[in-house]
Amino acid sequence: MMCLSKSARLMRFLTALIIAFQAGTAVADLASYPVVIQTPEGKQFYYLLELAATPAARQKGLMNRYDLGSGDGMLFVWPGEDYRSFWMKNTPTSLDILFFSSELTLVSRHENTVPFSKKRLPSGKPARYVVELKAGQAKLQGLKTGSLLILPEVLMRALDSQS
Repeated sequence: MMCLSKSARLMRFLTALIIAFQAGTAVADLASYPVVIQTPEGKQFYYLLELAATPAARQKGLMNRYDLGSGDGMLFVWPGEDYRSFWMKNTPTSLDILFFSSELTLVSRHENTVPFSKKRLPSGKPARYVVELKAGQAKLQGLKTGSLLILPEVLMRALDSQS
């Protein structure tokens, strides 16, 4: 797996942000969007997340992915808030799964999931957004209940227009 320097990750993030703004309000599954997760203490961490906003994309998720960088992951979005449940079937990479409310607040998480497991991983509370990151990111960055998901404005507008 290739590790990028902090400046290279920032440049990649800024490039994705520019592309997202140029895209206007078009939202495409599996397109990558720059996302920030802010801890309750105010620390911000930048990720480039693939979007899964349709039933087909949400069902596939990160299945069959063997390589996931520390700044990469997937953002799952539903039209409304509800109890969610994930599993690791056909997913060979251990993940951290973060459940966010409609207010973009982290309400629960599962860390270091077991690859290929069919065990259900419930949200425990209603969630509209779910973020999957490489296992260990939640602990490393201090992502805990109360952390905020900050999405690009263009993505928020596009998602709201689809609801």
